[in-house]
Amino acid sequence: MLQTKVHRIPKGTMSCDSYFAILEKSNKDVTSSEAILVKYGKEIFPTVIRNYGSSRNLSGFTVPKRIGRGLENKEIKFNLFRKNASTIKSGKRGYINLGKILPDKTIRNFPLYKFDLNRSQLLFWIYARGNKPIILPKYISPENIPSLLEIFGAFVCEGLKARKKNNHIDRLSFSNAEIEQIKWFIETIESVLKINKNEWKLQILFQGDFNKFNVIKNYWSGIGVPKQNITIVKNSKISAKYGVCIANIYNSTLAEVFSSIMEYCNTISLNSQDYAIRVFRGFSRGDLGVSSRTVSFDSEKKEDVSLFKNICEKLDIETSSLRFNPCKKGWWTCYITGRKNFEKILRFDGIKHYNRRKKLIKILLRNKSFSSYKYLEAVANHANTTQKSSHLLKRSIITTRFFLSKLKKEGYLKSSIQRNQNIYHLTAKGLHTFKFYNNLENELI
Repeated sequence: MLQTKVHRIPKGTMSCDSYFAILEKSNKDVTSSEAILVKYGKEIFPTVIRNYGSSRNLSGFTVPKRIGRGLENKEIKFNLFRKNASTIKSGKRGYINLGKILPDKTIRNFPLYKFDLNRSQLLFWIYARGNKPIILPKYISPENIPSLLEIFGAFVCEGLKARKKNNHIDRLSFSNAEIEQIKWFIETIESVLKINKNEWKLQILFQGDFNKFNVIKNYWSGIGVPKQNITIVKNSKISAKYGVCIANIYNSTLAEVFSSIMEYCNTISLNSQDYAIRVFRGFSRGDLGVSSRTVSFDSEKKEDVSLFKNICEKLDIETSSLRFNPCKKGWWTCYITGRKNFEKILRFDGIKHYNRRKKLIKILLRNKSFSSYKYLEAVANHANTTQKSSHLLKRSIITTRFFLSKLKKEGYLKSSIQRNQNIYHLTAKGLHTFKFYNNLENELI
């Protein structure tokens, strides 16, 4: 228990005043410069023990205005709830321990304090003016690490990472014109980091007239964010039908902690193919483009495009070299071509953007190799001789015999002789390929 007397520190106007709890001189529970969590009633807040003004004999801690206003000139007992966790235990194998991977100081050399609340939660707080604390899970489970890496891939493309003169980032921010991508990001953050949807503020950039603003609000509130958290800003440069959504949480501590988590994800993104797949899926939600012949990744940052290339190499996907495109105001580009690469991407479900995935499927199904699939389909549908397949597909006997022999040599078909003719059957490899292409066709229906 901390015995104190609360004083108001005048700073010009009442709204700017602060409150300071002076500790009894007999206090031995806390020491100068020590970060603590203090509890008063139902309120818990972080603070730091420091000297009172220029006095070396008096020490205490700042009290938030919402609490201090009713305690002025009163002797108050505060409960010492927690002290800063100077050491964080390693924790469970296979889990990411947030307390261990985050730095002790920010880019501006401010302390980042970590308070161990219980078995599953940590409170983080940057000791700088105006910064609010944030409570996050102590551990990211092995089940949630893939989702975190997908968040990382998407955040590389669409997240706010820029700083002004090495200042702290003032908010966690993610933008996209697709409601499905904003919904996915907010819901995945809620699932992995336990941040409630109500914390988000949506800013919609929209070029239409004011009469449509209610329609736009109704549309974006479908994410699950309260309508009162949505504002619309008119922007004549936006062409998207429902505008572009910028999802924000204004909390500098959260923004800096999240930035450090993303940096950690970067270090582990190439640890396995499974991790690389999830990062690639994240890319597909943002800066990954699908044209008539290529899948490309563009960014003004060379290191982001280099990461994309490294992820592709981990997945055995061939890419171009990095290219600087002066026509795109100094953007870097890396692209993927070829049926085999496109097939690999679709096999590991690498495109999580609906329209881009649909476009890539169409490109693959237009490829000449699609003819091979049609022969597998014919055999699967009991047109299992040269004559039957030729009749079903309306191809010549010579062409049909060529494709069936080719597929047999490549291990997609096997055959047996009955009544002096080859009867073809799908092998396990052929069945797998048939089902893959059949599912792609069904997606376009």
